[in-house]
Amino acid sequence: MAERDDILELISAMRAETEESSLTPDRVGYLLQRMVQLLDGYADNVTVGVIRQDLERALREMEALAAAEVYCTEAEYNQMIDSGSIDPNIKYLIYES
Repeated sequence: MAERDDILELISAMRAETEESSLTPDRVGYLLQRMVQLLDGYADNVTVGVIRQDLERALREMEALAAAEVYCTEAEYNQMIDSGSIDPNIKYLIYES
């Protein structure tokens, strides 16, 4: 069952990247889109259609998450605090410069 193996391979890739802390929202989106594309190619019953809908929903959620994250340095974050521009609906991720 090649389609099953292809999807499992993508899931394994996602897990490996997560373990390395290098999985970005864009990469998750790509992997989920690829799974949906694989399902489109092999969709021949209702069960696959339901899985496809679940993956599309997960993709939309990841896109929303990506839009709700800001990567910045600690100095940039402190400037946003000082200026009062911190949005409580956004997740701020501070990286070393």
